[in-house]
Amino acid sequence: MGLSVILVSVSFACSLGRRTPLPKDPLQGTVVDAESRPVAAAMVRARRLGSTLTITVFTDDHGDYQFVDMKPGEYYLYGSKDSREATPVEVNLNRSAGPYKLTLATNVQAKVSGAQVLSAIPDTLEKRKLVQNCVMCHAVGVSGTQYAGHRSPDFWRGAIQRMQMQHDAILTPDFDRSKQALLLAKYVPADDTIDLPVGLPPMSNVQIYEFDAPHENWYPHDIGLDSKSRIWVADYWNDFLEMLDPKTEQWKFYPIPVKKAGAHSIIQGPDGKMWLVLNIGNHIASFDPRTEQFKLYPVPGPGKREIGPRPHTEVFDSKGRLWFTEIGNNTVTRFDPGTGQFTKYPLLEEPKLFRDSFWLWPYGIALDAQDNIYYAKLGGNRIGQIDAASGKVKEWDMPEPYSGPRRLDTDSKGNVWIPAFTTGKLFRFDPHTETFQDFLIPTPNSTPYALYVDKKKDQVWICEASANKIGLFDIASQKWSEVLLPSQFGYTRKIDQDPNTGMLWISYSQMMTDHNKVVGIRFIR
Repeated sequence: MGLSVILVSVSFACSLGRRTPLPKDPLQGTVVDAESRPVAAAMVRARRLGSTLTITVFTDDHGDYQFVDMKPGEYYLYGSKDSREATPVEVNLNRSAGPYKLTLATNVQAKVSGAQVLSAIPDTLEKRKLVQNCVMCHAVGVSGTQYAGHRSPDFWRGAIQRMQMQHDAILTPDFDRSKQALLLAKYVPADDTIDLPVGLPPMSNVQIYEFDAPHENWYPHDIGLDSKSRIWVADYWNDFLEMLDPKTEQWKFYPIPVKKAGAHSIIQGPDGKMWLVLNIGNHIASFDPRTEQFKLYPVPGPGKREIGPRPHTEVFDSKGRLWFTEIGNNTVTRFDPGTGQFTKYPLLEEPKLFRDSFWLWPYGIALDAQDNIYYAKLGGNRIGQIDAASGKVKEWDMPEPYSGPRRLDTDSKGNVWIPAFTTGKLFRFDPHTETFQDFLIPTPNSTPYALYVDKKKDQVWICEASANKIGLFDIASQKWSEVLLPSQFGYTRKIDQDPNTGMLWISYSQMMTDHNKVVGIRFIR
């Protein structure tokens, strides 16, 4: 199947690699307040003139900051913390790496995150329904948006209707639009008018790379890494597979040969190909980076709704077979690339809730070391298992109602880790004892969307989608840390770790804004 390739060259201001000793002359300095006192946990951003990349670090307990592996050139430095900003400083690394002092002397309006908005609403079942339906693809942020300061239920009813009519939002049958509009009108803060929770101080041992959107109306739903440390992007709205190569400093764009494909999930298979789930187009697609050719596999079956089976999230087992959830069909399906055969595993129905609802059915998927499949039912409030040996299906209800389990993973001991989207908790499920244990995420109402378990270190990295953060939970010590993402609306849906560099990679995938980016997180000390 032929295709055209669109190539765009951009200039990156970094060298991405493993943790390295600090260079002799890193870009460095100090952040102080108006009284010249050092400011800890301040954000310092560096933007090279003419670049599409912004690099961010944080000050340590002494107010000191440093960047590593910066390209020579002219930069602007920006400092900020909460509602204070520094006057930007222009620096030229061809002449001096500093130190540069940034003074937080300007008061600006603080930005309220989606998590802070949700924290203003009391925790009830109606609130959880609101989160599950209205925060599904974007945060409820108000700072600098058309939604700030509205107290009219009619306004919010109209917003809900627009989401349905213009963006095809599919709501659960028990979602009461009038009740939800009253809830939003009563509690959503106008802006920074009330004291709202902020979580932990940000980790200071990170250097964050934000790559701007390569084109307008960009919707990078998921990213996936290949063995060469290239970042592949599933562009949901634009029917493109896109690749960012930091080594060559280029973007490539490959048109997907399916109209309205809805490129959703992407991973590299053991065959070296990139495998995509085309959610709207109801296909599985492979892309060979060597030949730059796609191959399409229509997902069989009409599905339980007119939208078709809607393949969603995917994972490869140890035998090279692709497993994926069908969110429109209450099915997990196995695909054998060698034979082209699909094998469907119908899941349990849940008539005690409501039948034939889009969000009742399987969403996230993972497997353990024995190839047992685990899946989450977001609206069904369940997780389930498909036994690798027998194919038997078993399901367990989450211990809290309407908790919203999403993209889960397993650790080295076979435990299942589950982000509870509507409650802001992390759950561990032990398949041997069939018991749950919950851990409260430090930033309340962060709507944990997805997680990745580093099985070598038994650490859980979690997307705090509404908080603009990435959380870290160390399983052995049960201690939390949080990475603060530099941009507002840093809504994240998936975490990948590059085995070559140790870097974490995510995308900002806020459906309704122009803030979407590809983001790398590097650990520098």
